[in-house]
Amino acid sequence: MCANLFILGIFLLPIIGHGYSYVAEISLPVNESLACGMLLILGSVFSTAVSFLIASQIKENKYMPFYIFIGCGIVALVTSLFVKSVDTGNL
Repeated sequence: MCANLFILGIFLLPIIGHGYSYVAEISLPVNESLACGMLLILGSVFSTAVSFLIASQIKENKYMPFYIFIGCGIVALVTSLFVKSVDTGNL
């Protein structure tokens, strides 16, 4: 398990910078630091809520964390289909 998380961390770490630049790009009228700060806050709140949800459900069904993880992935996939870049012209 630790080896899998280590490998996952190695491949996900470079994506963070690209994610921040993409957030700054699609939220252009808003300040970059505000957009990235909101991304971090919402990510922390969501991960804390999911952690408590998994901890409360794991006693009833040992596969429930897997189902929650897959559900979050499906929601992320569907919502990412609606993200579009905005042509800013000559700003």
